[in-house]
Amino acid sequence: MNAQLQPGADHLIYEFLRRSGLRDEPVIGFTSHGTVMQNSAARRFSSDDLLTIQLASRHVDSRGRARAETSLGVVELRVEQHLGQENRLIRIGLPVDAGGGTPASSPGQPIPLAGSSPSWRTLVDTVRRAQAGIRPLLLVGEAGVGKASLAAGEALNESRVGTALGVIDAQALVTLGPARWFEQAGALVRSGKRVIVTRIDALESRQLGGLRSLVRAADFPHRIALTIAAGQSEAAAFIGFMLDAHAVKVPALRTRGADLAELWASFALRVGAAPGATLSTSALTALRHHTWPGNLPELRAAAIHAVSQKHQACVQRADLPSYLPGRPQQGLMERAEQDAIRRALLVAEGNRSRAAELLGISRATLYRKIRASAQIEG
Repeated sequence: MNAQLQPGADHLIYEFLRRSGLRDEPVIGFTSHGTVMQNSAARRFSSDDLLTIQLASRHVDSRGRARAETSLGVVELRVEQHLGQENRLIRIGLPVDAGGGTPASSPGQPIPLAGSSPSWRTLVDTVRRAQAGIRPLLLVGEAGVGKASLAAGEALNESRVGTALGVIDAQALVTLGPARWFEQAGALVRSGKRVIVTRIDALESRQLGGLRSLVRAADFPHRIALTIAAGQSEAAAFIGFMLDAHAVKVPALRTRGADLAELWASFALRVGAAPGATLSTSALTALRHHTWPGNLPELRAAAIHAVSQKHQACVQRADLPSYLPGRPQQGLMERAEQDAIRRALLVAEGNRSRAAELLGISRATLYRKIRASAQIEG
């Protein structure tokens, strides 16, 4: 947990997480200062999962509940807000089949990588040729662009997720310890499976040396793929040289406007949209004007939101999340009022009559304000 804590909401979230540190229930705290805190049970979630959970937690029902599709499956979120809309404490209900496996060796659920634009087809062909060669593959790109899914064959219509693929996360070295992590990585490399080592920018120089030894000793180095963050361009060039890897850059979602409609349809079907669901012209324009800092997980969260708003075949601009371009935004007073309503509903456990009493307004007024908020947040 981050030790640089701010007073108020940060302190409340920190105290709860400190007390719940030994619980089996994953708990995550997000604050307006950008601090992310989690108990030990929540460390099984990847950084992409955390972004998906954070985005989904902005759109709760009257009971403070939401759902998020993570690498462990669809999880149930119970969201509490403290002293402002951006300060959230989230309890996570894991799916029944999530198990307690280590994050180091679980392949999880691949991100759909739909796309038929010429630039995307060229990238897919480049990856296919690289994996048919004799060198390991190094995929470079921002978090959430689908590097591991691309390495797993998800975009090649030949997904290897399952017994033919092993995935190990370099960030898990912190929790597993170097000895156990390298033991697991070595076993995967020697197994002859396709192996993906994710987020290798988390490794220190000595640990990178150990990884180089594993790769060089592998009988089939072309079956090894590695991923690294795009922000580490110099590190990526150095690691590519050190490992004698074929480096391929995976584009950010904001540069894939030609593939957005196809990607949207892929996500929408996975989260329950009717077959044949489409985007209106205004909705597609809004998607193309957004910068997508969260890349594919953020698009998935937007699809979940839109599907929960409407079950008709054509998604309109009003069905998309309010933070996308072109939607009316709430002012400071409106946001404060909605924060108060959400807190009252949480305290009243979803009972709107009781929430109205706590707020000192009539039930009819509460219903009117909830409807008004729903129209803005769409």
